[in-house]
Amino acid sequence: MKITSVTTRVVNAELRNWVFVRVETDQSGLYGWGEATLEWKTRAVAGAVEDSHRFSSGVIRATSSNSSGS
Repeated sequence: MKITSVTTRVVNAELRNWVFVRVETDQSGLYGWGEATLEWKTRAVAGAVEDSHRFSSGVIRATSSNSSGS
């Protein structure tokens, strides 16, 4: 599985903004959401997430759990 896209969505919550991050992969329909809010720093956080995408784009992120009872 490889990361293909990282996008941010800013949602106004009256006294603050929430920054949500969507990470998409090369597997059809497989994506994840995260939250990256830092109060009063909305544009800095969104910019940092978008800039960091070039470092994670195409990176293989694989996790496996192998539990064997011995």
